[in-house]
Amino acid sequence: MENKVEDKIKDMNDFDERETIEVEDNRRDFIKKSSLVAAGLAITSHTSFYGMELDPVPNGQGAFAGFKNRENANLLIVYTTDFGSTRMMSESVEEGAKSVAGVNVVRKMAADATMEDTIAADGVIAGTPMKHRNMHSRLKEYIERVWEKGWLTDNFVGKVGGVFSVGGGHGNNGAGCELAQLSILSAMAANGMILIPFPKVTPGADYALSHWGPNGRTGGIKMMPQKLAPEMLEAAYHHGANVARLTKALKNNKIFATGNVSPSPEVLRMFTSG
Repeated sequence: MENKVEDKIKDMNDFDERETIEVEDNRRDFIKKSSLVAAGLAITSHTSFYGMELDPVPNGQGAFAGFKNRENANLLIVYTTDFGSTRMMSESVEEGAKSVAGVNVVRKMAADATMEDTIAADGVIAGTPMKHRNMHSRLKEYIERVWEKGWLTDNFVGKVGGVFSVGGGHGNNGAGCELAQLSILSAMAANGMILIPFPKVTPGADYALSHWGPNGRTGGIKMMPQKLAPEMLEAAYHHGANVARLTKALKNNKIFATGNVSPSPEVLRMFTSG
């Protein structure tokens, strides 16, 4: 009886060992196959997300081609608007930027702004109305269409960046304007841009204060519609001038160390191959 039990235990142990080896082999084979599938899915995902191929890097001046003085710094103001208030803020930003000598200023709707415009710019100011505590989808589309591709090839490293916004909604700071402004600035930071804040010493800041950029209030604390206060437009004017001055001062200055290549050429082909 003892011999039968011992034989049974021995058979069970042998089975467990064989089973363990088989399971381990199957696991390794599964991981190998899964890794290949995952890599294929990643390539497909990246390819479909970015389209076919990265556009060739433009060599032209885009919307800045009409300016005679090519030694000036170029500042691009990109915005979108629904009811006109963000357009009014953008006009004040533009007026302030143009008050700085030696700066070429172009203001464009986000849907019309191109990679060529943005590469030719030494600084970019992005403006948006609030949409559910975040930036407008039309500005987001521009960021994904231009900045995200530019990130892959480091086209915007060292450019100056600033933001402004317009919003109403409940509360005292414009329906999440800080979240929207930070989301834009984070995209700028990812591209290696130099971020310009909005200090409280700026004229009009008491009426348009966000630490990141001026915000125009178009609604009261209980969403009562209101016009942009003159002080808000004054704040936008000075923010435009501030960003313009820094864009001019930093033009052609190689501030950041370079040398690292990321993504690598091999990974970049995964993003761009058809």
